[in-house]
Amino acid sequence: MEQMEYKHEGIKLTEVQFTDNKACLDMIMDVPNGLLDILGLGQSYFPKATMDSLLNRFDENFKGHPNYERDRQIKEAYVIRHYAEKVPYLTNDFLEKNRDIISSDLLEAFATSKLKLLQAVLGFTTDK
Repeated sequence: MEQMEYKHEGIKLTEVQFTDNKACLDMIMDVPNGLLDILGLGQSYFPKATMDSLLNRFDENFKGHPNYERDRQIKEAYVIRHYAEKVPYLTNDFLEKNRDIISSDLLEAFATSKLKLLQAVLGFTTDK
């Protein structure tokens, strides 16, 4: 867009060719089968999920995808081929970091809330 504006105004520039990164972005962002969706909803809340099950799920969903491959040197890693180059991602602690665990302070605040609806939804007793 800016390059066209420069041309229109007669400003000299070296044109930059942009790579279409849509396939890579779709692989990462798609719902329900993108990398982030699988990590966030599909695996983080599955009680018996492991790093191996996460990587196996990635492998199943993205087998043959031009932007995905398993790292051949590091067992706990996969590689995304971004527009610039291949980027490895280690899966160590992915599941633990992505589980939405409510802090004890928040739980205490919810438990002592005067809002009966909030207590009921979260399963707290209302002995007040």
